[in-house]
Amino acid sequence: MKYKHFGLLTALVCLACGSANAALIAHYTFNGTLADSGTSGGTATLGKNGSLSSTVSAVGSGSLELRNNIGTDTSGLDGAVSGNNFALGTGARTVAFWMKAEGTLDTSATMIALGDSGTNGGRYDIALSGGNLRLEVQGGGTTTSVALGGGNWFHVTVATALGGTVASSQYYVHNTDGTLNASGAFGGSSTAVNTRNNRLRMGDSIQDTSRDFFGYLDDIRLYDSVLTQSEAQGLAAMWSPVPEPTAALLGALGMLTLLRRRRN
Repeated sequence: MKYKHFGLLTALVCLACGSANAALIAHYTFNGTLADSGTSGGTATLGKNGSLSSTVSAVGSGSLELRNNIGTDTSGLDGAVSGNNFALGTGARTVAFWMKAEGTLDTSATMIALGDSGTNGGRYDIALSGGNLRLEVQGGGTTTSVALGGGNWFHVTVATALGGTVASSQYYVHNTDGTLNASGAFGGSSTAVNTRNNRLRMGDSIQDTSRDFFGYLDDIRLYDSVLTQSEAQGLAAMWSPVPEPTAALLGALGMLTLLRRRRN
C-alpha cells in the first residue's frame, strides 16, 4: 500500500509539472456533487438517465451512473449537462475521463459531447460504436479498433491540437493499473474540428438518436491544451475507487445475522 501511495504521489507531481500551462476549464468529480471545480465553475444538471452513485467509482467517493430510464430521447439531455457553455472553436483541447460501459448500448453511445450540429465540424462527440472508441464531429468521424466494453473500467484521453482534424486527434486508453491499453491518432476522417459554443454533455449527444451511454462515468476533465501521453498516464494513475467490503467485514456481517436469527 505504501508503494501504491508513493506512485500516486509521483504521478500527481509529474502531472502538475507537465501541465503547468494547461488550464483545467471543467472538472466533474461526482463525489456527491454535480459542481464543476474547473475554472469555468457552474453546476451540472441530471437528465432522466443520470444519477450520482456513492457505491461505484474510479476516483474518489462517487461517479455518474447512467441507466436506460426513458422510452424516448430528449435532445441531448438524458445524461448530465453542464450549467455553462464552452466556446472551443478550432482551439486545442483534451478531454479525459474514466468510463465503464454496461448493458446493451445504443448504436453510437456517446460518453462526452461538446458543441452542436449547426455547422460542419461543429459537434465533438467521444463515443462507442460497436463497443469501440469513436471520435465524431458534424460531417465526419472515425471508429478505432479499441474495444471499451466488457463491464471494465478504462481511462480515456482524447486530445485535439489547434486547428486539428478528426484524423490528427490523438487517443490514449489506460487500464486501472495505469498500463497503456492503446494509443494513436484516430486517422480516417479529415473533417476539421470547429466546435460550436454549447454545453458539455455527459452520457448523451445533442445529435440524439440512439446515442445514450449506459454505465458509469467519472472524473471528467476538459483542458484547453493538448496533454501528452505521460500526462494522460498520470491521470490514469489516480485510480482509487470506492472500497469494496472486505471478506472479514462480510464474514462479520454474516455472523451477526446468524446470531440475531438464533436469538429470535
